[in-house]
Amino acid sequence: MKPMFSKMLAGLSALTVVSAGLATLPTTSVAYASSSVSLSTEQTGALQRIVDKYPDAFAGLWADSSTRFVTIKVPARATSQSDLSTGLQAVRLVGSASDPDLHTGPKLWRGIQFITGGPSMATLNALLSKVTRAEPWASAAQDSIDAYYADPRLGKVVIEVDVVTPALVSAALATFGDMVQLRVGSRGHVLNRTLDTQPYFGGDRVSAAGGSCTVSWEVIPYNTSNHGFLTAGHCWGVGTIVYQGYYDSNGVLHKSGTMGKVTKQIYGNGSIDAEYIDATSTGTSINDVIWVTQTTTFITGRFASNYIGEPNCWDGAFTATQNCNGIVQNANTCQVLNGVNTCGLVRDSSANGSNLGQPGDSGGPVEWQDGDGSLIDMGTITGVAGSNWYFTDDAFELGGLGVNLVTH
Repeated sequence: MKPMFSKMLAGLSALTVVSAGLATLPTTSVAYASSSVSLSTEQTGALQRIVDKYPDAFAGLWADSSTRFVTIKVPARATSQSDLSTGLQAVRLVGSASDPDLHTGPKLWRGIQFITGGPSMATLNALLSKVTRAEPWASAAQDSIDAYYADPRLGKVVIEVDVVTPALVSAALATFGDMVQLRVGSRGHVLNRTLDTQPYFGGDRVSAAGGSCTVSWEVIPYNTSNHGFLTAGHCWGVGTIVYQGYYDSNGVLHKSGTMGKVTKQIYGNGSIDAEYIDATSTGTSINDVIWVTQTTTFITGRFASNYIGEPNCWDGAFTATQNCNGIVQNANTCQVLNGVNTCGLVRDSSANGSNLGQPGDSGGPVEWQDGDGSLIDMGTITGVAGSNWYFTDDAFELGGLGVNLVTH
């Protein structure tokens, strides 16, 4: 392999052999000698596309801001000599007179260096596809995997887990040999309130038998250390296990995990419309943060005393767009909703005639932004009657359920 590789490199213009390498890997390095082949981001992206196109011929690419060189790695044993030849010829065109990105800038990188060693990207990619299913690793790892990716600098697949234990190390070695490296990772949080990841935020969509609703404010019941979310009392009964996720058009539930268990509910007979979903009881991680529309979150602040003429914002998971056109018309109202006399409601109107919510938004936050950037809890979304929109007053639901608002 090495003589063939050297022969192919000899055909590349403006290249000279230099001493460079990657720790613990046998290397042969070649770098452009001329600054005239400095590379822009667009040109380096073109190099990456070449590496991706010929995964059997290349072992990866990376740029180093300290040396300002782009490194292209060639495996110790390329499985396709023709791909290697074609790939190297494509690399040669980057920076040449026929390069369509020749005049792009700024020129961040001062050249390319080649090193040899390690497995091909095809080998690493094949290994990546087995991370969640190859045994005995898959059974040992179960839900502990946080992330996994190929690192061409190491020539290994890196698997990040919650905790690196002797059992996981043993399973990884038995399954992958020395081709993987275990590291401690962290749980991520995607910007999607429909199908979220832990820690869950207020404003997430939640589902269980009977349909879907939205959770709002993080609270703690009196004299306990359990944490959970508020939602509407008409959503589910006590004892219901609620999931974070949604039902598709075929009625199939797509869930990212368990949101918690309903342990407190007040609904019907002229009472308020509120319930508490206990997240701690199911080992669920949550956070005192509220979704605002789809991509922005604010730390929760304090609860408000609602008054006539007060402006407010609605933001349920189905509408998924904050609407700040709410104006309080009455601060303590009873309204028959779905045949149930419901009290402790705040009656809103919409200042511009827009819909403040829709089915599935029930239980979602009604809020106002404080001057310090946090959100003021005004209540939770309940329903609509004609042109009147209703939410459950925060003071009624906090006191009725016996919970305290969690503030940051």
